[in-house]
Amino acid sequence: MPAASVAPTLGDAWSATPYLYTPAPDAALSPAAFELLTEIESEWGVRVVVAGQDWGADETAQMRNLGALAGALASLPSNVVSLATDNSHGSLTVLSNEAGRTLAGWQPYGYGAANFYATQDWDGNVHTVASQIVLQTGANRVTIAHELLHAYQMRDAPAGSYGQALLTEEMGAFMAATGWVQIVSDEELQAAVHGSWDEIAALFRYDGADLGYVSETGETLEAFAPNPIEALTSIGALIYAAPEGTELPDWPEYRRWFESNLG
Repeated sequence: MPAASVAPTLGDAWSATPYLYTPAPDAALSPAAFELLTEIESEWGVRVVVAGQDWGADETAQMRNLGALAGALASLPSNVVSLATDNSHGSLTVLSNEAGRTLAGWQPYGYGAANFYATQDWDGNVHTVASQIVLQTGANRVTIAHELLHAYQMRDAPAGSYGQALLTEEMGAFMAATGWVQIVSDEELQAAVHGSWDEIAALFRYDGADLGYVSETGETLEAFAPNPIEALTSIGALIYAAPEGTELPDWPEYRRWFESNLG
């Protein structure tokens, strides 16, 4: 996740104690916000959930938050968006709440605001295949682009097996191009992809460019990249969706890879 995001890493959820939560009544969208939501669904083929969600307390907040979603979708290459919004896990559903709650009411990280992409849902009895982005209310364009890139990245990984994305040719090419070095054998990596992200991170060394940058507000930050999966989505989200005024390094290796492979 990018430095601005408060979300935990993807894999931690699936070994955590699951929670189920009954949502509070949703805040009704203003007519203008509902029109924008309809435009988003029509243009990009995503489902934006209103019932039980919080897209903002008033029209100004709702337009800003839905506008961030529209902006993130528009910022990414069209082929990336098409695979993110309709992949092997189904059509993409986008939620916004302060409880880290999926469509079925599952809180895979416990109660608390989070930004994450999920390829599974849980109704208290069974896990089902899903394609959902859960946003913290007020998530910005970079954070949303980050989660869309996870949806693209996990498009063919088995549901719930996020580490499997490391085994693809695409991730291999990304790592080779950007300074990520696998320090174990392929067999050891395959055996470890179902482990925690801390365990997976220990299988790689990073010899690439410094990942620091300056935000549009002048704050010095570092892109969140504890492993190659997060590096792709964090750097990609910044390159494609950073707001005007953000000072990004040249990152030539990353930029060349994204331009050649994602567009």
